[in-house]
Amino acid sequence: MLCSVASPSYGTSLEGITTRFQTLTTDLKKIPTERRSEVLQYITSHRSGQYKAVEKLDSIELQDLYLSDPRLPSHSGALTGRLRSVGYLHTEYVEIPTWANNLLLLRRGNYTLTDRGKVLLALQPDGKINYSLAKMEVNPFLLAPAEKYFFLYCILETDGDLIRRLYARLVTLNSSFGNNEVGRELSESLKDLQRELTGRARSEASRILKAAEASIKSGQIIAPRLEPLVDCGLLRRADPVQHLYEFTEGARGFVHNLNSASSVGEFLDRYLAANTAELLRLKSTKSKECISRFISKSYLQLRSGLGYCSIRELALLAVGNSLSEGEFFFEIGEVEQEIMELFRTYGPRVRFTKNRQGQLALVRIESSLSQTLYDKQ
Repeated sequence: MLCSVASPSYGTSLEGITTRFQTLTTDLKKIPTERRSEVLQYITSHRSGQYKAVEKLDSIELQDLYLSDPRLPSHSGALTGRLRSVGYLHTEYVEIPTWANNLLLLRRGNYTLTDRGKVLLALQPDGKINYSLAKMEVNPFLLAPAEKYFFLYCILETDGDLIRRLYARLVTLNSSFGNNEVGRELSESLKDLQRELTGRARSEASRILKAAEASIKSGQIIAPRLEPLVDCGLLRRADPVQHLYEFTEGARGFVHNLNSASSVGEFLDRYLAANTAELLRLKSTKSKECISRFISKSYLQLRSGLGYCSIRELALLAVGNSLSEGEFFFEIGEVEQEIMELFRTYGPRVRFTKNRQGQLALVRIESSLSQTLYDKQ
């Protein structure tokens, strides 16, 4: 929802993007007659402090209409606060642009949409969601398999070193676990991570650990390492209201494979798609046959006005598109290898630019070649 109100080219301030997002999220929508019972049940369980005279309610915020969907694995997460009454820096809405910065969906400083943010929008099952209609069949909080893969990639790339230590500890627990257990294991995981670091990184980790202790006690850094992974299929709520969690079927294998990889980066490049398919019980099979078709399809979705797009995000969208179609899948590393093979085969029709570190960063594929590669497969 945040990415849908961000511009790919025109920057804004934190207050500006927060205001746009808050306006969309709290837009009042009439409660559909056929959904009234489940909506009121959700309000009673999760938002009784937000609405008065529940039985007479006619309209609710858009976020609540989506969160009341009984198909969701979790109904927590409604954002609170009013910009005019408390100031935008003191509302929960302001936290979401920060999350988007950390997950590289929006650029820091001007909050414009990145190529990764474009990937997220491109993965919508039926194209861009029309929020003015608020149709439940395209509920943005109900993630499709490709979106679960996408968010698993983003979360693990950003926070994987800590998450894999935390989840390796959590899988040893024999029953469901709540914030107290997770807080204890999170603190130990931070200490483990600190011990493995050296030099300046270790000193920085020590500072973060001290600051994190207070946040662990208040739960502020616990929920972000649980609730998003409920949506992604690694965890499920053991209780619809209480914050109790347990692993889903297949999640223990996912956690084991994540910890068996030599690094989080290796897992993301070589094993994430296969593990996501196994986690979600998809019928897709691993194959390299159609990679160039998915590269061309994804390139046509992502390219800028000058024809360039990020190689990594192009690969991420290609894998996501393959999971959306549901027949074949492949890994990010294999996509990037195929892009290089296209360069060797077609020469100047495939061009690259480098980043400041001298690494290949962006790719441009001649339009006619992209269309040919897409059509022939």
